[in-house]
Amino acid sequence: MPVSIGGARPAPPTPQPWALAQQWMWPWQGKYVVWMSVVGVAMAAGIGLINFLATAKPKPVRAGARSSTPPLMSTAPPPLAKFSFVDPPMLVDADDDGVDDLVGSCCDVANPSNCWLGAFSGVDGRRLWQSEAVVVAAAGLRAVAGNLVVAADGLGNVRAFDAAKGASLWTLQLGEVPKLVCASSDFVGITTADGTFHALALASGKNPDASALREACAPVYNTGLGEAPNFQLKNKLTKKNARGREVAQEIAGMSIRTVLVPTSGAARVAIGSKARGSEVPMVAVVARGKLLWQSPVPAVNPLNTESTAWHQAAVRRGRIVIPYSEKDPRRGRLTCFDLGSGRRQWDIALADTSDGNRRIAVSRDGQVFVSLHDGTVGVYTLDDGGYRFSIGEP
Repeated sequence: MPVSIGGARPAPPTPQPWALAQQWMWPWQGKYVVWMSVVGVAMAAGIGLINFLATAKPKPVRAGARSSTPPLMSTAPPPLAKFSFVDPPMLVDADDDGVDDLVGSCCDVANPSNCWLGAFSGVDGRRLWQSEAVVVAAAGLRAVAGNLVVAADGLGNVRAFDAAKGASLWTLQLGEVPKLVCASSDFVGITTADGTFHALALASGKNPDASALREACAPVYNTGLGEAPNFQLKNKLTKKNARGREVAQEIAGMSIRTVLVPTSGAARVAIGSKARGSEVPMVAVVARGKLLWQSPVPAVNPLNTESTAWHQAAVRRGRIVIPYSEKDPRRGRLTCFDLGSGRRQWDIALADTSDGNRRIAVSRDGQVFVSLHDGTVGVYTLDDGGYRFSIGEP
């Protein structure tokens, strides 16, 4: 007990700050504990969510497919609906990066009548541009001519699109159904069903004197014969006789169906089948009338295979690439030979269970583009047949 001085009452003891706070909070103490517990749980959940988002890896998006997480502030074209390729692969360096890109007609899967021309990067398959709607019909054709993608329909209408941007540049009417196409550095040549040759200036579409230009017209990527800028197709193998005249040449044991004639060099690639017995796909190379080598196309049991089409082959960078089909299991295959020696470089199975034609194109930078029956185009390396990516979605 404190002692009073002079009889005065002692002053009450000064309460401690924590005691005052305890007295004030006592009625709310239970609620305070609950509230703090809720805050703690919420903070822990928030930290966990942040860690998950920081470490989660996005799923890869297939070229041509719709992404569920578009990038913020993106300047890229809007995502595409599911689409399929209609044309065989045609190549042009659309974005001027030194790598050939894929161009051709595409149609929406949900609405097949909605078709357009598109260009897709040869580096990663991303879309470079998409044109306005075009008419895609069996009677028409599409081709790459210089810096243009040319589309001609069965009604004789010809439209030219800029290969770099996809913009429509000019339109004209031929008056006949287009059948064949070729090009030079200045014009695109179209032969119509009546045999007329039309030479159309790349810059304007104007029709100059075609008679003097026909000989200068060279093969191009197109939806017709399956030619390419570096080779053309012939229906027979020829050689020069003692008088210098071109005469037919036969290859023992082989029935020749088509011949690839490169624009440079003396090699001629004959595609056909075994002359007697089972129709096994065969390939042979001839130079200046001399047979260099001959081989069955299949790397697997040849009796379990068939050719997809005799004109489906491509030559580039000293290699020959040929598609064929396995019967059981039903699937497509792709094989590659060295042009000079005939040594098989690789043979791969394709992700395609359908039979029939498979059109291919080989780029200048060493990639193989293969049209598959599900509407996609597979891209493989020419060196070893390694798969890179697909464009389009079934």
